[in-house]
Amino acid sequence: MTSSQAWTESYATEVRTKLRSLMDASTKTALAVAELLFGVYYDSVKTKSGDVPIWQAWGFESFGDYAEVELEIHHGAAMAYVFVWDELYVRRSFEPGVLPNSITKLKQLARISRKHRGDTREILRWVARSKEMNCCEFENAVDQEFGERGRRRTIGFVLKWTKARELMKAVGSAKEEFGVSTNGEALTQIVDEWLDYKKSAGRRAKAS
Repeated sequence: MTSSQAWTESYATEVRTKLRSLMDASTKTALAVAELLFGVYYDSVKTKSGDVPIWQAWGFESFGDYAEVELEIHHGAAMAYVFVWDELYVRRSFEPGVLPNSITKLKQLARISRKHRGDTREILRWVARSKEMNCCEFENAVDQEFGERGRRRTIGFVLKWTKARELMKAVGSAKEEFGVSTNGEALTQIVDEWLDYKKSAGRRAKAS
């Protein structure tokens, strides 16, 4: 049936049902991809020369190289899948059926989870809100809550052109992984995680 023909009510109902079924299947597929990419990113494989990252054992120079060459998706898109699985299913251990059936909403919830680690009640509150709103409403609510506010300052860096390209590519990937919308938020998150790492390393050194 072409778009120029009028649909019968029964055919329209059939299409509506099929689209919902396909979207359900699409979300399940996206989560299956997220789980497997999480393993490719974090796990290793035993070789004669020792344990090496899976993507390296497959002959790629980096995880991003693997995603872009073999899967034909952007590095940032692949990291967004890893981010969703890491935050919601590994760290939070959500059971199937608890979270909304939308990869778009799941990416936003992963962003919230990163902001509220250690606060289960807050992430559950946002899960409930995600089910009460459509995707655009939910994204807007998250942006209003976690977007940059208050006084701002522009910071510039002088780098060689090749290094600048590498930096901006890395920041773009970080934006996807952290679920933020600006370069400033991504850089802030990178620095915050580095500071957390330094603090943890200091505590480990003192403990030993």
